[in-house]
Amino acid sequence: MQLMEQHEQLQGEIVAVLFKNEENGYAVVKLHTTEGADVTVVGTIPYAALGEQLEVTGTWAHHRKHGAQFKTSVVTRALPATESAMLAYLSSGVLKGIGAATAEAIVRRFGARSLEILDQEPELLAEVKGISKKKASEMGQEFAKQNTVRHLMEFLDANGFMPHIAMRLYQVYGDIALDKLRTNPYLVLEGQYDRQFPQADAMALSMEIDRAASIRIDAGLLCQMYFNVNQGHCYLPRDALVSTTAQLLNLDIEPVEIALDNMIDGGRFIAEPHGVYLPQLFAAEIDVAQRLMTLHESPPPPVGAWETLVEEMEGESGLALADCQREAVRACVENALFVLTGGPGTGKTTTIRVAVDVFKALNLDVVLAAPTGRAAKRMSELTGHEATTIHRLLEIWFDSADEAIHYRYDEDNPLSADVIVVDEMSMVDIQLMQALLTAIKPDARLILVGDADQLPSVGPGNVLREILDSEIFAVTQLTEIFRQAAESRIIVAAHEINGGDTPNIQNDGDLYLLKRGHEDAVIDTLNELCATRLPENMGFAPEQIQVISPTRRGVCGTIHLNKMLQQTLNPFDAQKAERRFGDTIYRLGDRVMQVRNNYDLEWVDGINEVSGRGVFNGDIGLVTAVSPGTDSLTVVFADREVEYPFDLLYELELAYAMTVHKAQGSEFPAVLFVAMPAPPMLLNRKVLYTAMTRARELMIVVGRVEVLEAMVKKKQSGKRFTSLRTRLEELS
Repeated sequence: MQLMEQHEQLQGEIVAVLFKNEENGYAVVKLHTTEGADVTVVGTIPYAALGEQLEVTGTWAHHRKHGAQFKTSVVTRALPATESAMLAYLSSGVLKGIGAATAEAIVRRFGARSLEILDQEPELLAEVKGISKKKASEMGQEFAKQNTVRHLMEFLDANGFMPHIAMRLYQVYGDIALDKLRTNPYLVLEGQYDRQFPQADAMALSMEIDRAASIRIDAGLLCQMYFNVNQGHCYLPRDALVSTTAQLLNLDIEPVEIALDNMIDGGRFIAEPHGVYLPQLFAAEIDVAQRLMTLHESPPPPVGAWETLVEEMEGESGLALADCQREAVRACVENALFVLTGGPGTGKTTTIRVAVDVFKALNLDVVLAAPTGRAAKRMSELTGHEATTIHRLLEIWFDSADEAIHYRYDEDNPLSADVIVVDEMSMVDIQLMQALLTAIKPDARLILVGDADQLPSVGPGNVLREILDSEIFAVTQLTEIFRQAAESRIIVAAHEINGGDTPNIQNDGDLYLLKRGHEDAVIDTLNELCATRLPENMGFAPEQIQVISPTRRGVCGTIHLNKMLQQTLNPFDAQKAERRFGDTIYRLGDRVMQVRNNYDLEWVDGINEVSGRGVFNGDIGLVTAVSPGTDSLTVVFADREVEYPFDLLYELELAYAMTVHKAQGSEFPAVLFVAMPAPPMLLNRKVLYTAMTRARELMIVVGRVEVLEAMVKKKQSGKRFTSLRTRLEELS
């Protein structure tokens, strides 16, 4: 048949449900149209069932496997009106507890009023033989739930929101969810204030919500607060919060001031002299400060002759610790809380490896952890000891009942470990630090390892920097570059950058600069390096090469670079399944990254025969299956296989190129860094230093020398509004 691009309308009855996902409302149905044709219709049709009457608007498309399909964008639906259609509907299994025999009995008793009875007088169903009063009530509740969720999904879909929000709203508000949403459209924003406020605000204004309504101003204040929390701030100065919110809403200052005071009085914000907090961040700062000081003031349990053990290890391995490293090992033993910091090549890993070996030789239970899976893997490789993520160490889980994050290990059920070593501490935010400290038993040692000159955490806070700046705790800063490390131009250049000097890149050894002035030339060079030059000339496979850019946006940002690199490294192939989601195509064989924490996603490790839940921000994997039949995509992260419903693909991004922030904590055999103009806040010394230290064997800078120079000169990447240091100093 002729496939057309323009929108059309079809009307008809559902005669078959080929697939449906009740979590997101996506369905594939066979529609018998009023013109007598049977058409496959795909789209958001929550709780689709036989016998329903549909009017659908959409376009024709051709599926490689399933042929012609009508993709609907707007659905108007009516429940079955005839007895035969009602019998088909109720017999389809759409309502739990009603099978074919029960459906036939209901329709035989109530005829064309069957669905009206279900909706308005479900207690009358008990007149049917085999249906108890309890079962009749449950049937009515299920029918009411489906109607509510269906209308919610349709309402949200029409306004551009993901259908899964409907399930959350129903869980909170039940049968009145749609009425609540129509009264307060900003209810869709729970947990997403910073990302979806413009969309929700447009919906609210179209529903004639007053521009100065308290629900609108409250949502605007929360939007500004969450936006800044996601920029790393723990609080905002009151004046800044009020003025930016007034600007966002195009309102005067006064009504925003009044709304803020009301939210503070109601406990939705906490006001301190220096600024306004979300309650959970206020509690986290105070709790972290108190627990750090408690650790600092608690003498650790005595241990045996550790110095003798170190001497034996040196003799057996031929390793000779420098004086500063030996003092660091001493500090690990003598303090309940110790911080080891230093740049690349200064011996942090060797120091920690020896300290861990000592503790294990003394029969102490030692665990190693890092903020991300990639950082934990790298820690394992460098130390020779197994490491895990902090999330998995604490066994994090998400309870959909209270929509809150929980940890198996906490103050009431602490970790059994005697020594906990945390690497890449610069990446740990205030809330993760709170969770970790809460789970440490009173007589344990905590060793924090990191480089404070790298970028701070993506989440709120600047924990490592403030611990160091407080000058309260036992700290060893390693500064000497060891001889073997000094032979690496990458490491030398990183220290030059950190000292404020632009590195003199000579294009030898492991560090190169390819000068390119135009964006097109940069992209051509990156494609050549990844596809041919490095694999053929230097032996790096494409999967060992990571492109890193300071920014997501623009021609040389990661969004565009990923599309270009995908075309080069994993181009369209009729034999490879793929799925488009928004502007991104996910194809079999693509390298992808999880971009937010998802505590519910299930994974299976077939090699080690274990399973669990939780995929975390920054995890990198490979697409191993794209399955339209099951409406899902499979990604393998290391050995963990995860199945993503298509509606969750917004949690994935292509990962041929990534930002410096996303690359933090990782190390790659070869790194290609894009030095091209970007927003000024992203072109600073910390970003360049962090990017340089991601490369293990080869670093190639592609772009403009003047961009490198500008990044080295700009020392500050912006002040974060945090108060951990102040709280520590007040407690000391």
